[in-house]
Amino acid sequence: MKDKPQKKKIVSINARSRAVARNFNGRICKIGSRVYIVDGNPDPNKLFDYLMGLKEPHDNINEYFQHQLGFSGSDIREVLPEELNNWNQALVRWQTVTYQMSGRKRQKREEKVKVEKWLRELEQLEKRRELLQDLTDSKNKNQGNEWIPAHRKEKTNAEALFNKIAPEKILPSQFNFLANLCDWIGDKNSAGRLLNTMAPYCYAKSIDKQSEKFIIRLFQIFQRDLKDGEKFLRSLENLENTYIDKLKIRPDELFGFPEKYQEYHRLLDQLHLQRKERESYCFNEIIELFSQTPPETIEKFGIKKPCRLKHVSNYIYIHYPEIEKLYNKINY
Repeated sequence: MKDKPQKKKIVSINARSRAVARNFNGRICKIGSRVYIVDGNPDPNKLFDYLMGLKEPHDNINEYFQHQLGFSGSDIREVLPEELNNWNQALVRWQTVTYQMSGRKRQKREEKVKVEKWLRELEQLEKRRELLQDLTDSKNKNQGNEWIPAHRKEKTNAEALFNKIAPEKILPSQFNFLANLCDWIGDKNSAGRLLNTMAPYCYAKSIDKQSEKFIIRLFQIFQRDLKDGEKFLRSLENLENTYIDKLKIRPDELFGFPEKYQEYHRLLDQLHLQRKERESYCFNEIIELFSQTPPETIEKFGIKKPCRLKHVSNYIYIHYPEIEKLYNKINY
């Protein structure tokens, strides 16, 4: 009679070990030097708001990324050495019990099925443990961002999946990002459904002569504007180095130096005016190019002309990666 309470206690300990060890299976999100496990489901309204406000792929994901997607604070846990050690100990206890059970000569059918299921799950959890240990290793702490779906060792290759769905088309970077996001929150099937839906809106790999002229000219305009933008930023930096860092004063303290203050702001206004003139020239060139190109050619690429002059810089920043990809395809 004394054996029954002891058996119940062992069963209870094993259940707790399994629950703790399964923490390895959550979604992994590595941001810089920090690694997080994300469980649960995002708030649909917050996720919708995030996607509606998305203008370009988020290469620079910050530590609030999971909250922006709609995950609650209780679903997000940072993986620290202590947690990793606790999960590892729980996994080892579960493995020990499972191997003992699998070594028995006589087993009930239900127990045998359960042990086989656990062995498969343990093999998967070992891979996830190795992955987390590798990501939290000090050598890999600053090697960019990673987000890996639950129960897997790597994310789905969205471009390879898209090539199977629509081999004659090119996957834009925005769609690639959204497919990876679907894969991370949902699963590979979710990413596949999204890519199937987006395929009709992607441009074809085969490009005719009229389309070539359009892409080459648009790329040249984009590239020139980006170079002008870089020159503008360098000029601003040089101006601040000359009038602020050199004098070791803040911009608001320039009031105490009337001549320097007027000179600084005259040059600053001149820089901004030159930048606006270049943006206006670039905007007019894009509008003229679109007006000279047949609508059916433009529709192939799913690119609309910019609506306002003040948005032209953002317009170029968003579309430049796709146009560059097409330009490289034409030239190589």
